[in-house]
Amino acid sequence: MNELQMITKEEQNDLRIIVTGKLSSIDAMTFKKESQAIVSVSNKDVVMDLSHVTEFDIAGLNAVLQAHRNLKSRGVKLQVISMLDHEVSELFSLTQFDQYLTVIPAA
Repeated sequence: MNELQMITKEEQNDLRIIVTGKLSSIDAMTFKKESQAIVSVSNKDVVMDLSHVTEFDIAGLNAVLQAHRNLKSRGVKLQVISMLDHEVSELFSLTQFDQYLTVIPAA
């Protein structure tokens, strides 16, 4: 089973959202709703950890960008930890979304 899961960890300086499973067209709406609900209750900067995402497409990328826009409108910063799969994380640079988002390589 590789369903989308989101775990939040409130840290001293930021809110960390750990995303696991598939973040593709099927799960993008769920991700949008859940991430919006999570970030709407905190004014801390957000670190979205996508290093355990196993499937990612343009719908997932758009969902992450929408979260970025929503946070930015409230003055909150978003940092994204990219996927371990190099081909998947390359989607950020191919679409040039890495110019709008702070993307941290996965360890």
